[in-house]
Parts: sequence; structure tokens; C-alpha cells
Amino acid sequence: MEQPTTYCPPQEPCPPDAPGGPLGLSSGRHFTITMRGYGDTPFLVVTIDLDLKRIKFESSAVLVHSNFTTTYAYVSFKNAEGVEVYSHDFIGNQRVSPSIYTFTLSESGGEQLYFYHAEHNSRCVVKNETTGAVLTASRFSQVVVKPDGIDISAASNRLGSVPTFAGNRFRIIVRNFDDYADVMYFNIDLVTAKITTEVFPVFPNVDEPPVAFSYLLMDKHGQYVNGASLLSNRTPVPYAHDWSLEEGWTLQLNVMAVRLFILNLETNVLSRIGTITLKSVPRGLLQV
Repeated sequence: MEQPTTYCPPQEPCPPDAPGGPLGLSSGRHFTITMRGYGDTPFLVVTIDLDLKRIKFESSAVLVHSNFTTTYAYVSFKNAEGVEVYSHDFIGNQRVSPSIYTFTLSESGGEQLYFYHAEHNSRCVVKNETTGAVLTASRFSQVVVKPDGIDISAASNRLGSVPTFAGNRFRIIVRNFDDYADVMYFNIDLVTAKITTEVFPVFPNVDEPPVAFSYLLMDKHGQYVNGASLLSNRTPVPYAHDWSLEEGWTLQLNVMAVRLFILNLETNVLSRIGTITLKSVPRGLLQV
């Protein structure tokens, strides 16, 4: 028996439970995606410029939507190689920090923009600035950049479960067991998919055991990226280093004789933790 097809009228969203429904190629050189919140106030504008070969994410310093206590909108951008270089979880009752991130687009296209908006019907506007046409957006949408335009389609839900630590930016703090001096930081920025390790010239612990703390950073395939140990009775050599932290990467933290905390840099909530393995997932860090 022939199955009925789903028809989506122009400028009407496809059903959110119909991922991958092709909405077609929109030819043009300039496109914008404007995400609005409470009072139709814009909190994020994404600009795709195929003449300048760049995509820009510009967020405004506004409260997103006070009636939503969890994710109101989410955006993820992968370059032509499939590497996520930008993501942001917009919590409804949190104020957005103003920022501008710009990335170069390839000549042949292939970049992917994924986004979710809780009120996509009225407050998520995708516009072809070349023709003036307003394009269809679903609750979960994917945009593929082409050399001559964009291809927009409904997408599946990639948000997954609520992470153990929800947010975009964190600092994991390793503190001296004796006087609470900071020994090491892991600065995690999920917006730009980076982790920065900083070590300070401070004794982790003057007593036993020999190893006070160790960590292991693994990529999404389980391959070793970086790792080190801090000895209890030896002052470490100070250094700082940046690493990638793509979705699916894990950070294993082993506590022997230090105090360990995680600070949400957006909400300033400080939580004490012990030995733990954290996985980078959409919208935060998941304990695994």
C-alpha cells in the first residue's frame, strides 16, 4: 500500500519527528539565521557570506527567555572536514555573554550548521538575504553550505540526555591539600572546543602518597592525547597548553592527595568532585 507523503507548505516548519526531510537548496550569496527569545529580542545572529567565504556567529548580551530553565536553543558548526569548531547552549533563564566568532568557509562547501530552537515557528528566522525569501526551519534543523547557496533540511535530535554538568565553559581546579593554593587548572571552552591546561609552581601535597594527582585526555576513538602526574613533594614546572576537546573526548581525573573542584564559569557554581571521568557532549560534560 502506498504511504502518504508529508507536505510542508512554504514557510511552514516540517514536523520535528521527520528528520532528514529535504527542504531543498536555496541559491544565493548571503544568508542569515536570527534566533529570538523573550519579547522577540535577538540573542544570536548567524551570517553566511559566500562572497567573503565566511560564517559569523554574533551573540548579544540579553536574557534569552526567562520562562525556560533549560536549553532554549542550541547551535553547532562543523567545518568542511567534519570537525566541530563552534557550539553554544543557550539556557532560557541565563544572560548571554556578547561575542563574535568568525570562521572561513571552503571554496567547495560542505560545512554543516546544526541548530535547535524551542520556538522555531515564530522566533527562528532563516532568510536568504539575496532574494529576501524566508526559508523553512524545523525545531531541529541542519544547514549544509554549498558553493552557490545553502541546503536546509529537518534533522534528528542530537542533544542527547542532560549532561552531569550543563554549560558552555568550565574550570576544573586542582588545589593543594594543605593550604588550598591552586596547583593546576583545566579551562574548558565547549563553545570553541578547546581545553587549556595550566600548571602553577605550587606543592600539591607535602606528605604521602608519592603521586598526588594524575589526568588522562583521550579522543573520541579512545586514543591517547595527553596525560601527566603531579608528585606530592615536588614543585611542578609551570606551563600552559591548549588542546582540542571535540564532542566525545574524555578527561580522566585521578585524585590521590589534592582537592578537586569544577567551576561553571557562566553561573559561578563551584562543586567539589573526586576521581571522575568526564565526556564532552552537547550542552556540557557527562560523567561516564
